[in-house]
Amino acid sequence: MQNIKTKLLILFSTTVFLSFNSIAVEGKEISFHTDDKFSNKLQTELIENNIFFEYQPYGYFTIETKSAGLFISIALGISEKIFGSSNTPIPYYDMQLDRSGYMDKSGRIVIEPKYIIAKPYGPYNIAAVADEKEWKYIDNTGKTILKPYLFDNGPDYFKEGLSRYVENNLIGFIDERYQIAIKAQYEFVTSFYNNYATFCVGCKNVLLEEDSEYTKKAGGRWGVINKKGEVVLEAIYDNPIVFEEHKAEITLNGQTYYIDEFGNSIK
Repeated sequence: MQNIKTKLLILFSTTVFLSFNSIAVEGKEISFHTDDKFSNKLQTELIENNIFFEYQPYGYFTIETKSAGLFISIALGISEKIFGSSNTPIPYYDMQLDRSGYMDKSGRIVIEPKYIIAKPYGPYNIAAVADEKEWKYIDNTGKTILKPYLFDNGPDYFKEGLSRYVENNLIGFIDERYQIAIKAQYEFVTSFYNNYATFCVGCKNVLLEEDSEYTKKAGGRWGVINKKGEVVLEAIYDNPIVFEEHKAEITLNGQTYYIDEFGNSIK
């Protein structure tokens, strides 16, 4: 433990990646960010340790501390209490290489610093990383497991227990254990909403606005799948289909009306 504390102290004047935290130091204030799902645990831990902090939404904390060593000790304790597993790699940042890698809790480097972004490992020992070429999911040895579908400048979010991944330029779904739930087979498919996702055949990227860098999927034909990957509605419709209270507005051959999950026309 002393080994890792020493290494972190060396990096303390700039930026340190510790477990799920991204830590930045400025003057006597230490700010760090963590995933929302850990925020309550962190706040409780800081209160129990009599550490004054300010909290802002989306997992941003600012802490006042009299010594770097005290903060690192508490941060390591938080990490161990949340993750518990001794083989969970910890992200760290190499200032000279300007790259991130992973070390174990003894301070030994287990994955060399080669990533532009190295996200924290989750409970199933899978982490999202990005290099100059792409994003990918890796296991605790650095082996690539899957490649995420990119959304909002990073890996797709988990919604209703599923997230999109990419293989051979086709999109499928993984569960929260990073196991394939629906194999990659769609040109494009939305996230699940109210237990359904809508997929398209032959759609293309079009600009949202003439001068915009953002695009949307348009054209082609749209259908619906359930969480088993079964086609609920064939891809014959002109627009993406979103069910609200068991009905969706669709356009078919220029006519707009409402249908239920079985494709029956309803008022």
